[in-house]
Formats: sequence, C-alpha cells, structure tokens
Amino acid sequence: MNFYTSSYTEHVGPGLSGNGIGIQYFNINPTTSKITLLESYETINPGYFALNPKEELLYTFQERQQNLAPKLLCFKTDQGKLELLQSLEINGGLPCHILHLKKYNCLMVSCYETGNFLKYDLDENGIPLPFSQNIKYTGGSINQERQEGPHAHLSYYDKAHDLLLLVDLGNDKIYSLKYQNNQFVQTNEVSVPAGGGPRHLIQHPNSNYCFVSNEMTGEVSLLKWQNNAWQWIKNVSIMTQDHNNVASASAIKLSICGRFIYCGVRSTNSISILKFDPDTEALNLIEEVPTQGITPRDFEISPDGKLLIVGNQDSESLVVFSVCEDSGMLEVVEKVDGVRSVCCVGFGGSF
Repeated sequence: MNFYTSSYTEHVGPGLSGNGIGIQYFNINPTTSKITLLESYETINPGYFALNPKEELLYTFQERQQNLAPKLLCFKTDQGKLELLQSLEINGGLPCHILHLKKYNCLMVSCYETGNFLKYDLDENGIPLPFSQNIKYTGGSINQERQEGPHAHLSYYDKAHDLLLLVDLGNDKIYSLKYQNNQFVQTNEVSVPAGGGPRHLIQHPNSNYCFVSNEMTGEVSLLKWQNNAWQWIKNVSIMTQDHNNVASASAIKLSICGRFIYCGVRSTNSISILKFDPDTEALNLIEEVPTQGITPRDFEISPDGKLLIVGNQDSESLVVFSVCEDSGMLEVVEKVDGVRSVCCVGFGGSF
C-alpha cells in the first residue's frame, strides 16, 4: 500500500508554522507495517490534498494568508513523482481543505482566513479552471477570539442525498447545498451548540447519520437525516483528560463497518475512539489512545481498514496503529521519526 503526506514548510499564521519538505510518498508493507519513503517534492505549505485516480492527478494549495497570494496547484503523479500542470489564484486566505467532487467535475477549496468556499471546474483532463463560484456567509458565534466571523473549514459530498455540505467553524453551522445550473445553491443549514467550532465531518455508511468534530470544545456532534434535512441530535465529549479548558480536536475518521469513530485531539496528543449504535443512537467514548507524539493534526485509515497512520505535526513522526475490527481498539505497530510537520495523510495507491 502507498500513501502521501503533506507538510507545512513555513509560517502559516499566528502560532502555526513548519519546517517540512512539502509532499512525500511512502510505501507501507501490509504484513510488517514497515514504512519506506519513495519520493519527495518540495512545495510551499500544501496543507491538504485531494486525489483524482482516474486522471492520475493530485490537487493541493499553498496554505498562506491572503496577502501572500496563495495558489491552487494541480500535479500529474506517476508512482509518487509529481509534475506541476496548473497553478491558479485562490481568491481567499489560508485555504485549509480541498474536495474533489467527481459527480460535478469540480474542486471545492475552503479558505479559513477569509471564510469562503471556492468552486473550481475541471476540464476534460481533470485540470482546474479559474474559480467559477465564491460562496461566503456572514455572522460569527460566541467565541470572540476564534469566531469573529465565518471560517470555512471543510466541504463534504453527501452522495446519498446529493448534497454539498459546507462546514463553517466561525458560524457553528453546516450548510446543505444542491447543484443547479452549474452553481451550488443552499437548501438548508444546521447549527451545532454555540462555541463548538465545527471542523471536519464524516458520514455513516447507512447515510442517515453524520459525525462532526468540534475543534474548540472537543466534542462530536451527531447529526441525523430526518424530514429531508440534516438535524442536530446531540453532542458527546471526546476527552476525559484535563486540557486546561483549551480543547483542540482535529481530524475525524470512521471505521469501514461504521461502528467506530476516531477523533484526533491535539490538546491531549491522543486519538479518541467512540462507538456508535445506529439502532439506539448511542454514541459513547470508549478509549483515548496516545499518538506517541505531539500535535496529531491528521490521520487516515487504510483502504482495508486494518491500519491507521497518524502524522504528529510537532514531533516529526509518523505512527502506525493496527485496528481491531471487533473492538475498534488501536495498537502501535510502527513509528518513523524525521517526517517533519505533517499536516495531511492520504492513501493514494499507485494509480
């Protein structure tokens, strides 16, 4: 199995910087879990990336403030070797997430600093064209330091209901949009408890539930599809450890079976494991597993569901855990030091 990482290479914003290389491509032996670096490519602050296996493309951006003119980047990839094909203006600041939406042949880029979501159409070869839609909301929420206005953090495609979901940390909202006449048009919105700061979202395999990680309170919001819209059901804490009233949840991922939710917690350097029962809607924290490093910003579960790889951003390490299918528990099986400032992990295969 092969996977990519991206890393921060310079100052990003207040309190956030890195000294990474850019994009790296690794092999992990599925039997021994040994990790081997195959390729490296230097590029500025590729904070997140998305893959297009059909066209053998990797999409990313420069996570930079608006005054530094960040760019959207498109690379051709051959066994992890990257060739830059396109560089386009990003009309925003601190892009932090990118989605490849195959059905509508476009990319969605979420810009944290400026609070907007940008749509880039793709040509017949998957190459991005200049942005064709700029979606931005107004408002804010109760945390005046972090929620003085909208802060776009993630876009997600809800295939079952044909909706684009936009997660706004600044407004404590998740917006639902339909595709009409080459544009995304809002149809609904759902709020999570004020001050939560929704960051990332995943969807249950049965499509009737979503789980939202709230960065600022260290809670997961359970959403349910009912009355033809997403509705908030409840929040569940992902921490029992003392975090000095400063929570910092990061990525959220789901086991293949849908019974276990994994949440990164940067304030406690751990991954919290929750168990979900769709029959009763019970969502319970069952374990907090140390990541053997500092600042687990992102992690990913292998396509076969057997391994979880976490990037510890501030301790320069990748750590591999085995995943128990029955219990959801994690066990360390490999650690690689010297992988600097990792901010995104994604399985890409060889295309």
